[in-house]
Formats: sequence, structure tokens, C-alpha cells
Amino acid sequence: MILLRLSVFAVVLFQISSAVGAGTRSYWTVKSLPGLSGPLPFELETGYVGVGNPEEFQLFYYFIKSYGNPKTDPLILWLTGGPRCSTLSGIAFESGPINFEGEPKNGSIPQIILNPYSWTKKSSIIYIDLPVGTGFSYAKTSKDHKSGDYEQVYHSLQFLRKWWVDHPEFISNPFYVAGDSYAGMIVPVVVKEILEGNYKHIFPFINFQGYILGNPITTPRSNKNFEIPFAHNMALISDELFESLKTSCQGEYVNIDPNNVECLRYHDMFKKCTSTVLDACILWPKCSSLKEPDVSEPNMSGTHRSLYNVPVDRRCRVYDYLLAYYWANNDQVRKALHIHEGSIGEWIRCRDRHHYNVELDSVFPYHVNLSSKGYRSLVYSGDHDMIVSHMDTQAWIKSLNYSIVDDWRPWYIEDEVAGYTRSFANKMTFATIKGGGHTAEYKRKECSILFNRWIVGESL
Repeated sequence: MILLRLSVFAVVLFQISSAVGAGTRSYWTVKSLPGLSGPLPFELETGYVGVGNPEEFQLFYYFIKSYGNPKTDPLILWLTGGPRCSTLSGIAFESGPINFEGEPKNGSIPQIILNPYSWTKKSSIIYIDLPVGTGFSYAKTSKDHKSGDYEQVYHSLQFLRKWWVDHPEFISNPFYVAGDSYAGMIVPVVVKEILEGNYKHIFPFINFQGYILGNPITTPRSNKNFEIPFAHNMALISDELFESLKTSCQGEYVNIDPNNVECLRYHDMFKKCTSTVLDACILWPKCSSLKEPDVSEPNMSGTHRSLYNVPVDRRCRVYDYLLAYYWANNDQVRKALHIHEGSIGEWIRCRDRHHYNVELDSVFPYHVNLSSKGYRSLVYSGDHDMIVSHMDTQAWIKSLNYSIVDDWRPWYIEDEVAGYTRSFANKMTFATIKGGGHTAEYKRKECSILFNRWIVGESL
């Protein structure tokens, strides 16, 4: 039913293709950014692409050209997870060329520092704010639009179709789709629809080569069920508690029967053991002093909340998020990025995910489908992530039932183990990032080196 419903996207795209050039799209070359002295040392383009009918939704994007040879280097569409997390996270904390430093003070602009491990050294990347209402993307007439999985896929395809009309010089570049976390639910579906479009000649032929996923959610209930086995493997809970949980809960740790008192009791013990652990990366401190609010939603007093002047420990991951908040909400920054004036209120890194329709139960069938076609794929996991653990990812990869062509072994950076890897007959490579967390931000160097080797076909 899901495959049937999504396959109509290609038909809809065909119907709108004749009108692709009719809408007004705008993009700009950005030469400098507030917070960085001098001109940008890389080529940055920002812009909007209108999707929907009649272009009701304005999708904001950043396009960073490869430092190498943009005419021939791979082109990547980067989809950020969440859902509803701004793609600025990808640029500033994961695969992109910048980060921020400084003190979060009202009216100040955090300084930009350059990331020496940007994936743009060997590829051009389109970072897009999806779904609508995320980051700087917006709906022209409705501030309360509720997006969902199907719409996000549909808008991704519309975006690409229109973006290539304005950038035909990139249509022949090797093309990949990448993302992490909740984007694991979107990327395989987008890929499947791209291949359908190629097969049915709906698009100009897209030189699709493969896809990349980091700690991807694949079956949401499954990833939650692996939290307890992961916690046991990482010595966060005792052998005795784990055995009691297995026996009383029978492997079901999400939708626990309310009458199963014993399972509930042991599960409560598990939560007490792990409540002060940062589930995104158990090696990092968990900071409870900052809860990133959705400022589009009023609080109980009816006023809008703000993150200005919120104290955060520098050791905390959210310290960098706070700097991004100050930077993206600065008027000079918005002018430099060419943000449509009055299009959004305060920029928030991750919006409330409850204002989103989760419609896909699992994308495992899409991996089955794509595996049969033999396209390349890279799936990597930070091995200290408890949100989508490597155990969950390895379980569904194993269920694809492909033979191993390069068995489990360490991969190295400068003679030190950076993680472990295994490759399969369906051209899928799985790799762990030693000490890594839920996204590439916890180990930017290692993730970048992994990507750089894989994208050019080198052995890890």
C-alpha cells in the first residue's frame, strides 16, 4: 500500500513538469558571511524553490560546491533528520564546512570557524530545509501547515526537478542522496522514486549512483526495542536486570502490556539507570539545563519563549546549538543568506516533531528493493548511540540476507582503529565510528575520512 501510494509521485511530477519554468525561483551567490572575516573560502549559493500548487511552499536551500572539480565531482542531496531539524545542523555540525564559537550574548554574532573535515572537499552538496516549516522554509499562506513523510518525499522530488532546471550543468554528475537519523525514513523512498522517474523517463536522466545513511531510523519501533540490549552491551545495566527484562517483557520494551507489572517494574529500573545518560552519545555529558523550545508555540502564559540569555555549559552539545540559534536569528546573517523578510519568526534548529505526520511504519522494504538493483550504499553508525544503535542497524542489514564479501574488520586512521566495517554482495558497506554518537557531529573527522574513502571507491 505504501509503495503504491508513493509511486503516484512520479506521475504527479510528470504532470507538473511542463509548468516547471513557470514559477519564480530565486538564488544568490553568497560571497561572505557575518562572523567570518574576509571572503568565504568556498562557493556558497542560497535560494528558494517553490513546490506545491501553486508554489505555496518555499523550500530554502544552501548549495556548496566541491572544493575539487564541481563539474565532475559527485553531487549530494543532504536531508537532515528530526524530523523538522534545520539543515544548518548538517552544514555546521556534521558534513559541512563551518562551525561556530564564541559567547552567546544578545545582539552578538558568533564567530564562524572552518571545518577542515568538510565532505565538500570531494563533493558538492545541496542542503535543503525539509519538511515545510523547518529552518527557513515556509508556507506562503499558512503558518500552521502540518507536513508528513509522504509530503516530504514529494517535495524532495519536486525540489530536485526544479533545481536541475536552473542548474543543468550538474545533471550528469554522479548523484547521491544522504541523510541521518529520521532521514533514514525518507532517503530510501526518495531514491526509489528517482529510479522510477529514470525508468519511466519522467525526469531528465539522473546519474544516480547510491545513497548514504548515518545512524538511520529504519523501523521506529525496532530502534526503541534495541535500547535495552545496547544498554546491557555497554554495561549501563547489570546482567541480572537484562535477564529479568528479557524474561518478563519477552523482547517487547515499547508497547508494554499495562497488566505486565513485572515487566513495568524492571523497565522502570532500566530508566533509572540510564536517565542521566545522554542517549545520543553515552560518552558525552547530559545537560538538562536547556530544553530547546519550539518558539512558534506559545507557552502556558500565552507568550512566546526564547533561547536568548539561556546559560549553557560549554561542555554540552547544546552549547553549539545555542550559538547557531544566535547566528541564524541575526538580521545581518539573514540579509547575507537572502532570507525572505517576514517569512518566518525565530529560527529554531529543531521544531516540535509532534507537528508532523509520521506515516511510514518501516522503510526496510525499500532497502530490499534497492538492494536488488545493485546501487552503492554506505551505512555508518556511531557505536555509542543509544537512540538508533548499531545493533538495530546491523539487524536489518543482516535481514537483507546478502553474502559478505569483506568480513568484519577494523578500519584505520593513521594506524589507529577508527571503527569496524563489513561489506556485502549488494554493494552495501556498513561501518562503525568508534566513540561516535547519533550523528556525524560527534566525530566529524572520522566520518569525513570514511566518506572521502568510500565516495571515490577506496577500501576503508
